[in-house]
Amino acid sequence: MSAASANWKSTETFSDQAKMRYVGLLSYNLDYKYLLDASYSYQGDSRFSKKFDSFYSIGVAWNLDKESFLENLDFISRLRLRAGYGLTGNAGIERNQYQELISYGSYRDQPASNIDVYGTDATWEKSKRFDVGAEFSLFDFRLSGSIGFYSNETTDMLLEVPIPYTKGFVGGRVLQNNGNMINRGLEIELGGDLLKTTDFSWYLGGTFSTFYNRVKSIPEGGEITEDLYVIHKGHKLREWFLPDWAGVDPANGDPLWYKDRTQSEETTNLYSEAKRNYQGTSPLPTFNSSLNTSIKFKNIFLEATLFYSGGNQIYDFKQNYTMTTSGSTFSEQSFMQKVYDQAWREPGDVAEFPRFDYNDSKVSSATNNSTHFLYDGDYIRLRDITLGYNFNKEFVQQLKLEALNVSIQAQNLWTWVKDKDLDWDPEVPVSIGQIFYTTPPVKSIVFNLNLKF
Repeated sequence: MSAASANWKSTETFSDQAKMRYVGLLSYNLDYKYLLDASYSYQGDSRFSKKFDSFYSIGVAWNLDKESFLENLDFISRLRLRAGYGLTGNAGIERNQYQELISYGSYRDQPASNIDVYGTDATWEKSKRFDVGAEFSLFDFRLSGSIGFYSNETTDMLLEVPIPYTKGFVGGRVLQNNGNMINRGLEIELGGDLLKTTDFSWYLGGTFSTFYNRVKSIPEGGEITEDLYVIHKGHKLREWFLPDWAGVDPANGDPLWYKDRTQSEETTNLYSEAKRNYQGTSPLPTFNSSLNTSIKFKNIFLEATLFYSGGNQIYDFKQNYTMTTSGSTFSEQSFMQKVYDQAWREPGDVAEFPRFDYNDSKVSSATNNSTHFLYDGDYIRLRDITLGYNFNKEFVQQLKLEALNVSIQAQNLWTWVKDKDLDWDPEVPVSIGQIFYTTPPVKSIVFNLNLKF
């Protein structure tokens, strides 16, 4: 309908998708000491040309606390060793990617068509995951925790690979199984009752995890180089790949970049002469941790959760609008106050931003992609804190209720940011790692009244 020469604004759409899965499960338990779980699945998805593939998993555990040689160790409440291995599949792609599709429209009031989907023989992305760990509880379950190691190798990664103009699909991309990647890390959890009496209790717990990521292999010609990042062998997934910012020339206010910082400290005021370099970081945090506590005194309770993330870097993709000193841009956009305050004005100024100039090409290029707008992504956030009161049973029964409590809850009340030059909230989607007009986590304070009849 949209290809009609008249009334071409009419549209129609249709899409469908089908999935099928056969699953087999096995679970075995011997005297609650030795545990075995296994599964096999044969599943298909209509989004692929080769729709079906096989996946499996196996896990074993040993409850050491059930063994006779530990029965005299009364302080051990629970002790388990575990290990697992499995192969899983990912089909997270758009519909009809395997088909060569043409879209229809109009051009100068005449019907027209163009290549919409190039077509692909890509199939399931696969992940081989191995993990091993230990879980424990001590002193009549007053202290509990776990420690584990995982290694996850992803093969046949589903990536949108740019294709050359000679293929006839101008500016397009094609979905391919493109390379292998490894993720591995540690996961630690610990928590327990620090104090516990009739009227008072205090629980404190925390988690800590590390994350290591590398692209192990990429087929020849399959490396992906974007404006900000790369997917290259031996580097992190979407590792930042940018020219290195060198500051502002105190003599004339020109922006400066390093020609190639991996070789020398030589600078240039021409953006085209600045070589892009691997920055060794990506949007993916290399560690996360959390701390949670719960304090109760008679009928009063206080609960809080603190979250820490870091080891990554994020990019301010709004820099062309908010940090420019080029008049041709700031005449139409709102730049930040710090740009006005920290811009170069006279010889000898040690400035953060170049001079104000209406239409100078060097000044306007200062907001081109570079490490000037790359920031540390480390932050600590008070996710949640709640203060409340549980009314006693006798008072509640007088009101013909089963339970009654009141509380005040605050979310995202406080945030610490490591990079003092970062003016925006550091919590951005890790898949892109960019600040671009996204709504930050909402800070809220809520009063709650809970009645149970």
